[in-house]
Amino acid sequence: MKRHLRIAAAIASSALVGVLIAGCGGAGGTIPTTTALPASGNGAPVDQGNAASVAQLVTDAHAYAMPLEGRPLLTQLHPVTEPGTVVPDATRHPMDLTNYGGPTVPSTLYYDIYVNQPGSYWGTPSTFQTNLANSTMIHLIDQYVGQTGNARYTFGGSTQISYNTSGTLHDADIFNIVHSVALSHGRGTTAIYNVFFAQGVNQCSTSAGGCYSPSNTATWTYCAYHGDATYSDIGKVLYSVEPYQAVSGCDVGSGGPNGNLIDSTSSTLSHETFETITDPYVADNNVAWYNNRYGEIGDECASSRGTVSLNGHSYLIQKEYTNYSHACAFAK
Repeated sequence: MKRHLRIAAAIASSALVGVLIAGCGGAGGTIPTTTALPASGNGAPVDQGNAASVAQLVTDAHAYAMPLEGRPLLTQLHPVTEPGTVVPDATRHPMDLTNYGGPTVPSTLYYDIYVNQPGSYWGTPSTFQTNLANSTMIHLIDQYVGQTGNARYTFGGSTQISYNTSGTLHDADIFNIVHSVALSHGRGTTAIYNVFFAQGVNQCSTSAGGCYSPSNTATWTYCAYHGDATYSDIGKVLYSVEPYQAVSGCDVGSGGPNGNLIDSTSSTLSHETFETITDPYVADNNVAWYNNRYGEIGDECASSRGTVSLNGHSYLIQKEYTNYSHACAFAK
């Protein structure tokens, strides 16, 4: 199976009521000055009935999955040759990431979308995101994006929505949910939307090449994934899909400082965050930092875990790959 599958559809118009405050316009719009995303009552509704029409707005989409523990990478790039500027170097390690010329994300806001539950259901992921953003670990990314300043990756806010999650969700549902939020907030590399699903929600993605389906192990292939979608009305949007992680095959195990749910959610969220920043547009002709054999920055270290202090708070999470020391680490 190919790593990326392009989703082409006829462009159609649809009416979708946004669940957030009015903000930027245009595909490359700027982040609104407010960083608070309002959540109302039990969650503002996003109509699943709009999924098909919103999916028709998607002219291009790609995704890259974090495989179930013990599984190989789900998909590989089409063969990509090393950039012509790379000179053989005796110090170059076979696991080092190579820049294939695609864009990176030098700064952004994280937005969390909690589906049918408040953020506390997952242990309030925003706490981890804030601590990560204010830690030395986030500066491991500096070597890949070419910037070193602080406060470049900031939690922008969260919102709770209600959505029909019975049955199995598909790409169209993700596009629908993400679109409802991105209508009023940043696009392009100015925002990353993380969609959280509760325990028991099954989800399959043609873009990511598999399924999150603990209730059907025959089809279960990934724990989470990150992707991009280009909508005809608002342009390109970055997102990640964060299913429930406190399940065998995705969790970090017992013994962490915060319990299995928080540490497992945090570990997977960091995996997808680091990969979105270093390889946001995962199309074959737009790859950024990647290793043709071992995958993206998080893939190389998915099974390499440890306890790290982030902004004074400890977490049991996976490490990330650094070209500086040719190893999995919590700092460059």
